[in-house]
Amino acid sequence: MINQTAIFVDAGFLLSAGGHRVADTTFRNAVKVQYSTLIKGLTREVKVHSGTTNLRTYWYDASRDGLLTDEQKKIAMIPDVKVRLGRLNYFGEQKGVDLRLALDLVGLARTGSVRTAYLISGDDDLTEAVEEAQSLGLKVVLLGIPDESARLGYSSVADHLAVTVDSIMSIPEDLLNSTFTRTYTADDERAKTASAIASAEVRPAPEVVAVEASEEPIVESASAVPKPGVPNPAKIASRLAQTTTQSAPAQQAEVAALVYSSHTGMTSEGMSGYVGATAHEQEVIETARRIGTSVARTWYNSTTQAELSEIIADRPLLPPDIDRVLLKDCAQAIGEQDTYLQSVRRTLRWAFWEEIDLLQ
Repeated sequence: MINQTAIFVDAGFLLSAGGHRVADTTFRNAVKVQYSTLIKGLTREVKVHSGTTNLRTYWYDASRDGLLTDEQKKIAMIPDVKVRLGRLNYFGEQKGVDLRLALDLVGLARTGSVRTAYLISGDDDLTEAVEEAQSLGLKVVLLGIPDESARLGYSSVADHLAVTVDSIMSIPEDLLNSTFTRTYTADDERAKTASAIASAEVRPAPEVVAVEASEEPIVESASAVPKPGVPNPAKIASRLAQTTTQSAPAQQAEVAALVYSSHTGMTSEGMSGYVGATAHEQEVIETARRIGTSVARTWYNSTTQAELSEIIADRPLLPPDIDRVLLKDCAQAIGEQDTYLQSVRRTLRWAFWEEIDLLQ
């Protein structure tokens, strides 16, 4: 067996995990990547670790109809890089990418072309291919993206894959930080304004008709309140003004306080009153709302007017690729099990549309 290495990159995984570090979302358009610098940096790290030369870097990605995009053509032009394409289905999911990577990994092991393979992926489906390559004498090292919040210490790596590879090596954080950058800078003031509007529950005050003291007040029927639609700038300004007015201490009217019984967990410090499973559900719902808002803002800042008009025309349905990013980002934050909750999924989609309404 020749004493050289090869790097196998699951591009979808790398761009998703690397982008999440700097933009807090797996949405591809949220980051710009310096591909040449990134690949050269990975090659340099592998050479230092192995002490041998690298045969080539295999870059596995997907595209519509299996045709190279302009971005993928630029990657393919980088020296010693081989781009291998799978397909994107209607839902924006990659098909055939893992199979291509597995076939190449086992193929190089069988021919003895390399001694060590460096793998950038976290997919459990590759575990069997890694085991087969190892049985043929190939050493497999996983290149992981450090993540202190993850259980294994690496971003989105399946347990089976992690325990099957021969070792795990971290991709240097300075390499990731220097090659992944956000495609836009969020307007903090606008973000605060949008968040205030979205979280405010502003309703028209009930119209009370003056009557004799012995009679009950007559309140206007709820059916008379206009149904909410897509807010225009005037409506947004009106809601924000009402929110500001209500929050001002000097103008705040005395309101009735909601009192919890002692067993609910309410304290004088102002806890929510929820404990146990209910408190956990409230927490994941709030996280889903935040993620839905963040993805909407990221998408809005990187889209065209034509694309915006197209998704609004299909409302409330979301394009599969946007819906997939919502679910993936949510799973990164709260885990896949909680992301399966219908209440969480409804909140994600509702928050997305709410933020789009505010940004228009």
